[in-house]
Amino acid sequence: MQTGILAKYISILYRQEQKYINHVLSPYGLGYSSYKFLLYLSRNEGCSQKQMCRNMVIDEALATRVMKKLEEQGYVCREKGNGRTYQLFLSEKARELVPKIRQAVTVWWGNLTETWTKQQMEWVLQELPQMIEKANDMIGQIGEDEDGTSQTKSTGH
Repeated sequence: MQTGILAKYISILYRQEQKYINHVLSPYGLGYSSYKFLLYLSRNEGCSQKQMCRNMVIDEALATRVMKKLEEQGYVCREKGNGRTYQLFLSEKARELVPKIRQAVTVWWGNLTETWTKQQMEWVLQELPQMIEKANDMIGQIGEDEDGTSQTKSTGH
C-alpha cells in the first residue's frame, strides 16, 4: 500500500469531521477544538489541565487557549486544587451539551462505518492503537535543540 494515500485519507477524514462538528457546535458558539475537551472532561471531571493534555496527547498551549475560551463562555469551571494546580469541571450548561456532542459523533462515525462488518471494525480498533503506540515511540525519539529545531535522538543502534 502506498503510505502517502493512507495519510491523505486520514487527513481528509479529519478535516471532514472538523467541518461536521463545527456545523453541529456553531449554534453554541463552539468549534471543533472544543468538543474533545468537553467529552474528556465529562468522563474525567476534577482532572488538571496537565493531566488532560498528557492523556489526550494535546499541546498545553492549545489547551490553555481552549480552556480559557470555554471558561469565558460558561462551559468550564476551574477550582483550586492541591498546590498550584486547578481542577477542571463542566458547568451545567456543558453537561446539557455533552449528550448532543456524543450523538453527533455517533451519527458521524456510524454513517462512515455503517457498511463495515464486525470483523472489520474489530480489526481497525485493534490496529489504530498499535499505530498510535508506534507514532508515540517515533515522536519520543525526537528531541529539540536549544534553537527549537527537531533532532532525532541516538538510540545507540
